[in-house]
Amino acid sequence: MTNLLFVYGSLRKGRANHIILSQHSPAYLGVGYIKGTLHNPIKLKLKGDNNVEGELYLVPNQAWESLDRLEGNGFIYERTIVDVHLHDAIIQAWVYEYIWR
Repeated sequence: MTNLLFVYGSLRKGRANHIILSQHSPAYLGVGYIKGTLHNPIKLKLKGDNNVEGELYLVPNQAWESLDRLEGNGFIYERTIVDVHLHDAIIQAWVYEYIWR
C-alpha cells in the first residue's frame, strides 16, 4: 500500500491538527486536488465531481496509528484510496472521507 496522504481540512498547513501530522516529519509533495464534495472544511464525501484542493504528503509508517485515532478511522472518517491530481500526474493516496451519519 501507499504511504501517501492527501489532506484537505484540519491536517493542512496552518490548521488546527497539522501539528499532529508534522510530529511525524512527513515529506510535503505539493498542492493538488481530488474529485468529491466538501460539505464544510472537514466533511469530505467522495461522491461528486467538484475539485477539492488539498496537500499531499509522504507519511512514515509509524504515523498511521495516531492519524487513524485522530480521524476516528472506521467511525467518523474512513481512510480510503483516491486519485490525486498533482501537477500533470494522477497519484493514488489515502484520504479520510467523512462517514458519520
